[in-house]
Amino acid sequence: MDLQPYVDAVRHELTVAAAAGGPDAQALADRLTAPLESSVRLALLEALSEAAEQITRNLVGRTVAEVERDLILETLKHCLGNRTHAANILGISIRTLRNKLNEYAAEGSPIPPPHGGSELEGAA
Repeated sequence: MDLQPYVDAVRHELTVAAAAGGPDAQALADRLTAPLESSVRLALLEALSEAAEQITRNLVGRTVAEVERDLILETLKHCLGNRTHAANILGISIRTLRNKLNEYAAEGSPIPPPHGGSELEGAA
């Protein structure tokens, strides 16, 4: 993961604030920006590691089919029901997505309708 854009943005904000604050603020900003990259990198890596552990804990004990269903349905919600967009994000064909949605509807799962309308209830 490239963290340089984030580091550059924080460094820029410090520089702008320091310029407005005078020589003492500039000296402080210079001291802060030197170790900034490693500090930001470490904080982001720790946050990402914690997030990965949480995701793993949420997946353990679930079947692949359950995880796949939730991923497909959440992606579809994210896309406001746009099947083509969801299929592209998921890396599957629109036909495969439609087949999966028909399967989930037959199992009774609520399926987000196209274009972000009300959820459709599947057959029980």
